[in-house]
Amino acid sequence: MSTLETTSKQREDLLDRGYTSFPGGLPPELLERWQKLATRLEEEAMEVHNNGDHIPTACMADGPDGKRLMRHNDILAKDPDAVLDLLACPTMMAIFRELCGKNAVPMQVDILYKQQHPHPVVIWHQGAQHPRNHPYLNVGVYLDEAGSGDGCIKYLDGTQHEKQDIQGLSEK
Repeated sequence: MSTLETTSKQREDLLDRGYTSFPGGLPPELLERWQKLATRLEEEAMEVHNNGDHIPTACMADGPDGKRLMRHNDILAKDPDAVLDLLACPTMMAIFRELCGKNAVPMQVDILYKQQHPHPVVIWHQGAQHPRNHPYLNVGVYLDEAGSGDGCIKYLDGTQHEKQDIQGLSEK
């Protein structure tokens, strides 16, 4: 197994813009496993919701065509093997090691469901607010293709430094 290293451009982008990317960072079989897991969790959450109940770790949101699953938190409790395989893959290990330090410990794995254009529930994303007195990293793994005009999250560069008025920015 080869060891992945982050580039200086990726580290610079993370510090300046608040994000960077690692295209093709997951092995295809791991990506497919997570696609199936996300689909299964979405189907389960929708079935529970349609039966008049809810899953405490799932967040439903109103969309133009009814309720949709917006996010599913604490995936470690749902499928610990999938989470461990994800966190131990070479790309994730490099991200944690090089961007947070060799003693970094992943803490949480959630799934955010971003619906495709023209019906997205979540449009904007702001960098996580954090006091920065110790390393913090929010990693997103995109499970499907999302072209710039087809449901991608609009990220505001540099917003990891202070809270933004997302609604006000959306209106502009």
